[in-house]
Amino acid sequence: MRYRAEIDGLRAVAVLPVVFFHAGFKPFGGGFVGVDVFFVISGYLITSLILEELSADRFSLAGFYDRRARRILPTLFFVLVCSIPVAWFILLPRGLSEFLQSVMAVGFFSSNILFWLQSGYFDTMAELKPLLHTWSLAVEEQFYILFPLLLMGLWRFGTRSVLTVLATLFVISLGLAQWGAYVYRPATYFLLHTRSWELLIGSFAAFLLRGEQVAAGRERSNLFSMLGLLAIAFAVVSFDERTPFPSLYALLPTVGAALIILFAVPGTLVHRVLNLKVCVWIGLVSYSIYLWHQPLFVFSRYLFGLPQGSYLFLGLTGVALALAWFTWRFIEQPFRRKRFRVSSVLITAVAASIVVISVGNALLELPRPTVDALDLKTQWQGWTDCPPSGGWDHASGKCAILTKGVAPTMAVIGDSHAQHLASGIRDALAESPENPIIFVSGGCFPVMTGGREYDGFMQCADDFIDKSLAYTLENDGIGKVVLSGYGVWELLKQRAHDDPYLSQPEIDTRQALLLEGMRATVGKLLAAGKKVLLISDNPELMVNPAHCSTRAAGWFGNCPQRLPRSDVDDSLGEMDQILRDLQTFHPNLAVFDPRTVFCDAAFCYSGDPQDSWYRDHDHLTPAGSVRLMQPALRGFD
Repeated sequence: MRYRAEIDGLRAVAVLPVVFFHAGFKPFGGGFVGVDVFFVISGYLITSLILEELSADRFSLAGFYDRRARRILPTLFFVLVCSIPVAWFILLPRGLSEFLQSVMAVGFFSSNILFWLQSGYFDTMAELKPLLHTWSLAVEEQFYILFPLLLMGLWRFGTRSVLTVLATLFVISLGLAQWGAYVYRPATYFLLHTRSWELLIGSFAAFLLRGEQVAAGRERSNLFSMLGLLAIAFAVVSFDERTPFPSLYALLPTVGAALIILFAVPGTLVHRVLNLKVCVWIGLVSYSIYLWHQPLFVFSRYLFGLPQGSYLFLGLTGVALALAWFTWRFIEQPFRRKRFRVSSVLITAVAASIVVISVGNALLELPRPTVDALDLKTQWQGWTDCPPSGGWDHASGKCAILTKGVAPTMAVIGDSHAQHLASGIRDALAESPENPIIFVSGGCFPVMTGGREYDGFMQCADDFIDKSLAYTLENDGIGKVVLSGYGVWELLKQRAHDDPYLSQPEIDTRQALLLEGMRATVGKLLAAGKKVLLISDNPELMVNPAHCSTRAAGWFGNCPQRLPRSDVDDSLGEMDQILRDLQTFHPNLAVFDPRTVFCDAAFCYSGDPQDSWYRDHDHLTPAGSVRLMQPALRGFD
């Protein structure tokens, strides 16, 4: 197959936006589309090689897998070997456990499946997963296993039959991606069946070229290749985490990449740009850059508490480039150029995968008491027997905070922001006759919907909140009710959970519905003679506080974190207005503002030198819960 330097230049166009996106640089909010460009390139190159060998009747599955193994595995395993001891030293048990699981998943070529399964309500955030980027390698590896078998089976029926089947698979895959991007994003984002259409775009380009250039003329080639480059650039700067992906939106960067592959012929402007030495060099080491950048960024976030977009990431990008050159020069190139017996390569690849899986599993089982003790500062210890996210069974009287089997006198109702109050309530009421019971389900704001849909945004599975409130209203022994929920999320959708695509009119509508629902809920509770305490939103951190509990945190003196009080007040402004309106309507409602304990006039803090008050961006640790609920419950009698 003829070498095309502009394809390496296109790899540079793909990898740099991904790196800058993971660094958190705002102009590259859609930099994740670089992965989609990589998929197109891979589909093109793999299909071109297979077609060339099938046409010459010399295609061998063993030879194909030999080339893929020598291309992918040596550098990948080297990066893993370098990352494991660093992770062991600085990650907390939960983060280390997830990291080692991902190490084993890489060995099974299934890390995309693992990250899909881990994409739950309380999973570690993406910016703190050192091997998150390997999901795309897993997708490609799964494609490499299946695609050659498909082409071999169809080849005897002719090119038209091959293209018909591939086109059918393309339409099915794209249709599933379009549907899933709005219905269930995690699986759609990570799994092969909704990504294969992107690789197939590259395959179609390979069929169109078949060793030749597309006869389009100089002017048209110039136009189409430039349109392709502009399409990728537009996606990089205009897309963000709210863009439904990989839906039809993903056609922009993928078709753009295909246009470059097809039309960036010698003499065109795009060809000249992509053939610049710097572009070709970055493209040559792009695989190594891709492998190195995410572990470097994640470990640095843990060590230094770097916020998204910190300019220190530019320096880390330079480090990634240097490491990429090293691994390209001394690992990639020797393994690709040196002649090995095919059987030896495949046996070694299998053995290396087994070693990686075994090491990951062994380290998972090995105790680390010192680090486990540190982890007590950030884990959700000693709350209640109820899980953070549950069904109605958990609101059936089994979720007592203090004394089981004794009639409850207080109810705590809401989402995970009610759940993280349990430690503080237990501590504050340990010597009192109160016996609280807690009703929580992740993402369920404590508002009684009464069967009204509220356009779905306050509707919980099995009417969990409605049933919890009904139980509380019917139980005369419950005289006090504590309500808490992540109101800012309900209003502004600051996190991309189920439905992040909101216009301002939709947000305004939700604000009005939320106030209406809160008025009705609080009104019913007060009318039933209950005393009601509403815990408003606690400040939300911009940087995950987990690094403050690692062994290395003390070296750099950047803990606890703090953020300007003015920024916190701005982010909570809409919810503050709702609560003012609510208290005007219900003067007997007690409201406690967590800013009174986590903030001073100038800053809000993640903890003090002795304790971390936050488990992640917005959930409290037991220490934070105690700090909040001691004053919050004072006088609530």
